[in-house]
Amino acid sequence: MRRKGCCVMERRQLPPSESRLIVLKALELLGPVTATELTEFLAGMDQLNYFEIMLCLIQMQESGEIETLTHPIETLYRLTEKGSYATSAFARQIPPSVLHLMTASVRDFQPRFLKEQQAPASLVHGSNGQSCIRLRLLENHLTLLDLKMMLPHGIQLPFLQQRWSACASAIYQMLTRTLSDNRGCADGEDLSEHAGLVPLQKGEWLLFLQDSDPSPSFSVSVTLADEALALHWARRWETAWPELKQEILSLLLSWTRD
Repeated sequence: MRRKGCCVMERRQLPPSESRLIVLKALELLGPVTATELTEFLAGMDQLNYFEIMLCLIQMQESGEIETLTHPIETLYRLTEKGSYATSAFARQIPPSVLHLMTASVRDFQPRFLKEQQAPASLVHGSNGQSCIRLRLLENHLTLLDLKMMLPHGIQLPFLQQRWSACASAIYQMLTRTLSDNRGCADGEDLSEHAGLVPLQKGEWLLFLQDSDPSPSFSVSVTLADEALALHWARRWETAWPELKQEILSLLLSWTRD
């Protein structure tokens, strides 16, 4: 397409078979990813748009070339044995320039996608002008930590996913260290009204903790392997939660974008 005084380049329309091969190759290179992550990877290289990618995913799922995995954040897509065969057998149909660009781009996307899947973050804007953040830390499909916090008025956390991905390990370690402190003292076995404890499979326990404010704005759910430890954490929480809340917010705010 030409316009007066300039030349506008249009993205080449790919045949359906080539589009599907590109999506299959992307899944082979990246491993299991969400549709959002796949779109970011391919659309960022100006290969396919969101609607083309979704159409390919639907068609390839129907043909048995890909399958879905249930994940706490979003459905993941991955290759099947049939899809792996198609990728290796017909990879030469992908233009070399596109294949090179995809291969070179993987190292920039794959580590971040994995972090996002292991440490998802989300933000919801409330009607009162405050925002609530939800930060999770996962191990396989087990939720190690699920933290919710109302942000103080005037506090904003842009790039929340990047902040949490960078700070998740430090925050989890700080939480563990603080709530495990003074273990061995006589704690008692009664839970306060701000804590709940539920047995899970394989001897694990799900501990729910909530602040004691009249209008709660900070809560933590954590999976622990020991009932006695969970009870100790519940007792420590009663006095430690204000410090924990402030420290978590400080760590998130201290993150700077590279």
